[in-house]
Amino acid sequence: SCHTVGHGDRIGPDLHGVTARRDTEWLKKFIIDPERMRSQKDPIALELAAARPGLRVALDPVSACGPPSP
Repeated sequence: SCHTVGHGDRIGPDLHGVTARRDTEWLKKFIIDPERMRSQKDPIALELAAARPGLRVALDPVSACGPPSP
């Protein structure tokens, strides 16, 4: 998978505690359309993009990551 929960970063960042770090509305917007948030100069979205240059979320991010890890 692209993310873990409590096991460190993979392709994407570790999601442990993400709901404590990010507002629910922000998370919804970012999950639905991260490119739009970057184009609107959202500072957190830009920071995440800068941390992983060249990586962009697919239109279907769940399928793009492959099957879940065992």
